[in-house]
Amino acid sequence: MLVSLSASPGTIWTYVETFLGKAFILMCS
Repeated sequence: MLVSLSASPGTIWTYVETFLGKAFILMCS
């Protein structure tokens, strides 16, 4: 995980934010 963050933080964080966003919507709906 740390290696991936060092390699491409932008892509990793975009994926994480998208995943958390979908999970949050599913929990609230």
